[in-house]
Amino acid sequence: MEQTLAITNITKPENKDAIDRLRSFWGKGVENNSVACEPAQDALLDQKAFRSRISKRITKDELSFLENADMGSLRELMAKYLSEANKQEEKHREGKSLIRSVGQKTVAFMNNFSGFLDSYSGIVEVMRFADSRYGGLAYGTLSALFIVAVNKKRMEDSIDATLLTMQAQFSRLRVIEEIHSSTEMKRYIANVYKLGIEFLREAIFYYSRPTYQRVWEALSKPPQLGVDQKIAAITRGMTEIDNERCILDSKRLYEMQGKLQQVQGEIKEVNARVEEVHTREEQKLLGMLQAKLVPDCNDLNKALEQYRTTLQETFSNIKRLPDFDMDAFLQREEYIRWKQCNHSCIMLLRGETAVRTTDLCWLSPAVIEMTWGLQRDKEIVAFHCCQVSDFMGDRVPAYTVLSAIIYQLLRAKPERLRDQCWYADIDATIDKPAWRQQRHILPFEVLAALLNDFQSAYILLDRVDQVKDISTFMEGLLKIVKTSSCRVKMLIVAPSDGRLKPEFVRSLQDDIEEKKFVSVGWDQT
Repeated sequence: MEQTLAITNITKPENKDAIDRLRSFWGKGVENNSVACEPAQDALLDQKAFRSRISKRITKDELSFLENADMGSLRELMAKYLSEANKQEEKHREGKSLIRSVGQKTVAFMNNFSGFLDSYSGIVEVMRFADSRYGGLAYGTLSALFIVAVNKKRMEDSIDATLLTMQAQFSRLRVIEEIHSSTEMKRYIANVYKLGIEFLREAIFYYSRPTYQRVWEALSKPPQLGVDQKIAAITRGMTEIDNERCILDSKRLYEMQGKLQQVQGEIKEVNARVEEVHTREEQKLLGMLQAKLVPDCNDLNKALEQYRTTLQETFSNIKRLPDFDMDAFLQREEYIRWKQCNHSCIMLLRGETAVRTTDLCWLSPAVIEMTWGLQRDKEIVAFHCCQVSDFMGDRVPAYTVLSAIIYQLLRAKPERLRDQCWYADIDATIDKPAWRQQRHILPFEVLAALLNDFQSAYILLDRVDQVKDISTFMEGLLKIVKTSSCRVKMLIVAPSDGRLKPEFVRSLQDDIEEKKFVSVGWDQT
């Protein structure tokens, strides 16, 4: 059966990326290249003496071949000898076992040699980009070993085993893909290159000696002793390369981490500037919408504080009548049920005010105190007080209440305004005459759409009895509670002796699930 030779794809850069990497390897710190390459330079200087010695043991044609050897010519030579070995083995297949054994050993050597060539050529290619003469020297020496060993038919098990050992050592280096440049790394690679040349020369001289001299030296000075020394030296050289590679990798990693932190800092700074621009634009657009939605109030919280002062002045100094107790309200079973439910829910807080000299409601502080508490808890909360002074004249249009709620939701999520089309649409919608029509369809549509942007939200309304067309207004609020994807909690405060009569409240309860409507009665007594 015909023997095959495992001639692998030798590590030789044939693409632009590999060539660029090797040029970059020697291009960094180029002023130190001559010093780094001194070990390899020694091998070049010894080449003349080596050629002189080997010329006496090979033909002129073979010597000429060595002088012009490269990777391609060596591979062609290996293929030629393999073919001849296979023919010889086929010719002497029967009855000539000794010749067949020699042919098998030749093929085995060529396989071992091919593996060694594949691994060592990686270092050769790196050195070739420092000086093309290093490539010629290495491939010429490799060719000499191959010619002498195969032509002289002098197979030596110890040398064959050494080729495998050398292959394992040189294979530790994946030069083109992984090695980074430094003066030390260049010197270590040049040193291993030189040691490889020295091993090849020693093997060549051993194979080229006459048989009687090889037998005598095998007894008095086994060739394995010198080979072992070369293996040990190459092992140390490869370890130095590995150590330097680890150092360079650590350095590169540190530099990359520094650059990454710098880039992250720059990105953070850019993002901060972009966010600042967005924020300014949002505030600008929000201010324009505020002028349309709540034109009479520049500071809602300040207005709420003023309303609180008015309520305190009205109710705090009346003898025998209690102020509104927020703590007591928070402990009521109805409030706890409303606060803890995991769905949308509306709570109607109604009661009679004992003081007859005012139109203000003693329950109104519930909206104020709850607003501030929810704001402290970072909840999404929007509020509106429909009566902020005593003895109001006209009732409040429903679109005014809804506009205030819409503005506060926009203020809670101003990034919504970054969508220019959406902003243009809501701006145009507010300007439509239909925004102020009695059915309030447009304001409720905008409110419903905004609420869907939130997971949960609170809407607190004081004195809804002062809203025009209260029936339509309350129907719109109930629809939001029933249909919104947002978990909406509404608190509505009104006096029990006003427009929210018991029969009206019952009609509201009938229009919504029982679990979504909580009614609290609390008179001032």
